[in-house]
Amino acid sequence: MNLHAQRLSFISEFLTFELHADSTFTTSGNYIMKNNTPDRDYFLLSYPFPQDEYMGEVTHWDIKGNVENVRERKTSLGLRFKLAPGMQESFWATYTQKCLADSAKYIITTTQAWKKPLEIAEYTLIVDECFKVSALPFEPDRQWKADGKQYFFFHKENLMPEKDFVFRYEYIEP
Repeated sequence: MNLHAQRLSFISEFLTFELHADSTFTTSGNYIMKNNTPDRDYFLLSYPFPQDEYMGEVTHWDIKGNVENVRERKTSLGLRFKLAPGMQESFWATYTQKCLADSAKYIITTTQAWKKPLEIAEYTLIVDECFKVSALPFEPDRQWKADGKQYFFFHKENLMPEKDFVFRYEYIEP
């Protein structure tokens, strides 16, 4: 079992994904962690970005919250933060990447490394109307259209998927 995962729990995430008309993909939202130790402690966390046949390099990122140090790497950010015993803390992160194919991806299989499911995960996927979504990783709980965009909302409990959040799309000629 991952010793680091025993000291720190990844409890939930509340994220928005947006596929823009220029084929860039932005991920942003809140991540909630918990210190499982009896001591105030520092934690190091790797925040990975997908870089593969689907996704290019990150062009922009930002982190807000109780994060004391951020170290940029090619395919991840290294985050350092301090938590009081038993304390839950959230941090907000956003990053943007260029989609290289007809798909976009968010790495969610890190729950396997934590060896514990997310208690709650909520995702809102927003897709510009110039695209047609052809495949989703999960059945949406709700979907709607507004202001030239398509919205897909997913609410999951005890989420520990074996595959990452990947959706496929097609460009629609105007």
